[in-house]
Amino acid sequence: MLPLLHAMLAAQVAVTGAPALRAATAAFLADSVPALAGILAPPPEGTGEFSVHGTVALVADGPGHATLVLHIQHGAPGESHAFQLYLGKCGDDRFMVPTKATAIAVLDDEGHANAAQDVALELPAPGSFHVNVRDSGNDVGTLAGCANLGLTP
Repeated sequence: MLPLLHAMLAAQVAVTGAPALRAATAAFLADSVPALAGILAPPPEGTGEFSVHGTVALVADGPGHATLVLHIQHGAPGESHAFQLYLGKCGDDRFMVPTKATAIAVLDDEGHANAAQDVALELPAPGSFHVNVRDSGNDVGTLAGCANLGLTP
């Protein structure tokens, strides 16, 4: 999984103007910091009009701080999606990891998006994590995809 994520993130780092995304991606690609990563896929109930595919990485970014990096590579062009980090595995949405604001990814004309969110979390951290991506446009709150995060080797 790591070589695939490296290739995907390396291809995206040059096209984004977000400094936090560039810095987190560069650190992740250098394997110099603790990181968790996962593949974003539609929910088990099946794909729908707003389903997304892509990658997610959670990268240590200093003491008590991490950056959640989202790359959507297939989604409905022009749609916007909120994404949030949770404790546990996909489907267990009881405990959201607190952030300052809801992060939004807006898909371009080709259905791609890159976004980053600051998270107050020390890595490595015990337990498991997942990221939910929800539609925030026409069908607010509909689960568009989820990624279980795992340690990168």
